[in-house]
Amino acid sequence: MSSASPAIFVGRRVELERFTVASRRLRLVLVYGVAGVGKTAFVLRAGHALAARLRGRLVHHRCRPGETLGTVARAALVQLAAGAGRPGPSHPADPVLGLAAAAQATPVVLLLDDAHLARRRSLFEDVAQLVRERPRLFVCLASRELLPISPAEVDHLVIRLSGLTIEDTHALWTALERLYGPPAVPLGALARRRAGNPLLLKQAFASPPGPKAADPLGVRRLPALEADLLGELCAYRRPVPPAALLPGRDPRAVMAALERLGRRFLVERAPGDRVVVHDLVRDAVAQAGRGPTAAQHGRCFAYYRELQRASPADETVEMELLHHAVGGGDDEAALAILDAHAQELRRLVPASAVMERELGSAIDELGRRRALPVAVRLLRARVRGRQGEVARAYEEAAALVPSGEPLVALDLGEMAYVLGHLQEAAQHLSAAAASPALGAAGRTWAGFILAEVHRRRGALRAAERTVARLRPRLAALGPLGQTLDAWVAGMLAYDQEDYPRASIALRQAAAQLQRAAGEGVSIPLVGSFLHVAMVAGGEGPVASPPTGEVFDDTLFFRLAARMYHAEALLYEGAARAAAALAGTTSDAAGSLGYLGQELWAGYIWGEAAGLLGHPAAVVARLEPLLRRGEARRAVRECPRLRLATARALLAQGELGPAAALARAGLRGLARAPGTAAGLRAILAGVAVAAGRPAAALTARGPAPRAQGYHAAAWRLARAEARLCAGAVATAQAEARATLATATRAGWGARACAASLLLAEAALRAGDYAAAEEPLAAAAEAAAAGGYAAMGLRTGLLEAALARTRGAAEPAREALTQVIKRGTELGLPVETDAARVGLAALADTATAPTTPAVRLAARLGLAEPLTRRLRRGPEVRWLTDSQAAAIDDRGYELFVDLGDGRVRLGRRRTSLAGQALLLRVLGVLAARPGVWRSQAELLAIAWGEEFHPLRHRGRVPVTIDRLRRLLGADAIEGGHDGYRLRSRGPWAIVEVLEPPRADG
Repeated sequence: MSSASPAIFVGRRVELERFTVASRRLRLVLVYGVAGVGKTAFVLRAGHALAARLRGRLVHHRCRPGETLGTVARAALVQLAAGAGRPGPSHPADPVLGLAAAAQATPVVLLLDDAHLARRRSLFEDVAQLVRERPRLFVCLASRELLPISPAEVDHLVIRLSGLTIEDTHALWTALERLYGPPAVPLGALARRRAGNPLLLKQAFASPPGPKAADPLGVRRLPALEADLLGELCAYRRPVPPAALLPGRDPRAVMAALERLGRRFLVERAPGDRVVVHDLVRDAVAQAGRGPTAAQHGRCFAYYRELQRASPADETVEMELLHHAVGGGDDEAALAILDAHAQELRRLVPASAVMERELGSAIDELGRRRALPVAVRLLRARVRGRQGEVARAYEEAAALVPSGEPLVALDLGEMAYVLGHLQEAAQHLSAAAASPALGAAGRTWAGFILAEVHRRRGALRAAERTVARLRPRLAALGPLGQTLDAWVAGMLAYDQEDYPRASIALRQAAAQLQRAAGEGVSIPLVGSFLHVAMVAGGEGPVASPPTGEVFDDTLFFRLAARMYHAEALLYEGAARAAAALAGTTSDAAGSLGYLGQELWAGYIWGEAAGLLGHPAAVVARLEPLLRRGEARRAVRECPRLRLATARALLAQGELGPAAALARAGLRGLARAPGTAAGLRAILAGVAVAAGRPAAALTARGPAPRAQGYHAAAWRLARAEARLCAGAVATAQAEARATLATATRAGWGARACAASLLLAEAALRAGDYAAAEEPLAAAAEAAAAGGYAAMGLRTGLLEAALARTRGAAEPAREALTQVIKRGTELGLPVETDAARVGLAALADTATAPTTPAVRLAARLGLAEPLTRRLRRGPEVRWLTDSQAAAIDDRGYELFVDLGDGRVRLGRRRTSLAGQALLLRVLGVLAARPGVWRSQAELLAIAWGEEFHPLRHRGRVPVTIDRLRRLLGADAIEGGHDGYRLRSRGPWAIVEVLEPPRADG
């Protein structure tokens, strides 16, 4: 490659030297580009320069499939310890905290190469979080793909390497041709068409037209020493110092051979004076039939054995020993390592998914050569189950039942629990928990999973009894046992929807976790679950404690971590993110056979998709899940699945099925008052949609201790019923209280629904200015969160507000948009209500017989506009119900010419049935404080032309009658006539024909 500087796109081109200076502020950098563009060389060069400027330390790590933040941190600590010249503990209790402490002492520049291989979004999110929390840690990732990293709180930079000249293209072509063979397209033709495109170059070599050469790199023609060194380097899976290649060889000859290999075979330098072979070279060596021999694996084994003596707790070194023992044919050494991992405690607490993948590969390779002990075969089944092949693992473990191995019952019970066979899991785990053949750790773990099984079955009392029996064993395990004890207590409290008790227990678990970190245990699920419990309970979010790998780092528990995240997103109102995460997790759990997690994810997806306005999709997806859950008696998940499904049915206007499903879900929910409150909210919504709001108000409410997210839905449903029953002030007070709670807790969807209720209440009361602010807030929240049904309700309210002001065209436009969007989403109630509103604008009446027509009438879209409100220069149109709901206390003078209601100061009077008096008062009230002559009063009120002799006493007599009713000083008289006294705000409601559709 030429020395041309790559392009760094941050709005301008930045040279490498300037980048290293800026990186003192840019603490997270992503460098991405296609293979061969020079990412590794760039990050190494920039990292060395940055470490020198910071007077810090450099760590370079190549990512592998399945990497976690814990495995990266552990590898970094090994390099830092080796670079400092002291072995030290390379496997501390929590490697992430160890790396953070090392960076606090001296700045650390961490280079993560081949980051795209990790394939785990959580790794990138954890890295970004760690950089946010540790200001003396700098991370640079090199990847072939643009990784999903967007840390808004950290100065960061995303770099795409590009800008190859034609000379760079020739150099890259030459390097690729040695590795991939001749290309399919001649260089001249390719350069003329797409010069400087390395991706096209790579594609040209990916599938050449003819067969590849057997030995494209000429490995078979190498001298003996160079061939031996190259094979040994290919045997190593991690960078090693050149000193590891020296034993039994001439040092000067080895260094000279390494120099020649480096020039020819991309033997790259790594931090700490180490060397590593590029993966492409390793593949080409294997293709040439010169892969590592047993003797070379033996030399590697000897090197790692020495390294193990310096760091006996490093499981990475142990996995390397296992790899080389299997590769070198040392079956006894490999079996010794596997036997250690098959022991009860080690198999229960694995290091990481990466280590377990290497462990499974070694067992498979060894099993092809010889018969394996029962304990190792059972370990392989357990590893297979943890990697997602649960059904196959269950069959393998079941075949080992005749062996009498005590761990078989434990494994079978745990796998049955993962697969959703709860009754079978309870039987196996009960036997394992009582087995004297199992050690304390095995019996404790069996009891822990048995408590989980009881939770999933809804047998909370049995779960509590199991935990009570388990508590002495947990106490004997120290901080780890105390963490698990508090964890289960928090789960049981959360199942009973007692959120304060759950958050207290989970806080205790988080505190014990800090102590358990000294024993090498880290449980991020504690922090994730604490976050969910606090958000669901209305306490607000909590920062997760700093943690490394997931305890029992399996697919099952990693999916559980994703579900906690999705559930928190749902409660926080991030419906799009919750639906996306829960949907993919549900698909993954379903493909793996994890029924419990599939049902759990289905509920979260259903609630989120319902907010996004896809009720038909919710019903189609959740009804089969609900049937499967009922067949397996998944008592914990089924009520919430019914809740999400019934809510979707209600959104479609299917009142009968929604009510039936909600009533079915209420059975047996005495210990889950929040979910019961959510289901009763569905029943209240059904009653309101059916035109029976009183039924919702007289129905039995939720338990007194109902709280949290679902209880807020019940309060909003009651407020809606009160509003429809005419108790506007009470509905406003309840909606305001719920809005305050939802805003404090961060419940975006609940806050939006409360704002809509406030806007509707203000509109019904005729206070249009008060309706505008909550309506705007609801529209903004609905657009930001994607709450489709609430967005349509906002459009209906906007149309109703425009209609009351006599603005027919804006009302028609708003209703047309609601119809268009509602038809696209499949929300029939709001869509049909908009159609009814359009018909009402065209002066067509519709009988209130469907939920959509009732909704239109409730919002004032279908009821005739028979009143006109005049308030100073303001003129608005009202329905009869809106006029009757106007609160006259805000006016010094208020006159309703329809029902005869009059207020003057503090005095209220009814002129009902006094048509003449109302007509005269209407003339005076039309312009308060303005003199009206007797001629004007006669012309307007009596429809007669004034005659001084004939009409001399008619007007004064009528005015005297009004004064007796309104007060002696209510109407002033003078030579110019009469005027109505007004010293403050006034309003008059007139009875008129409604405006036509043309305005």
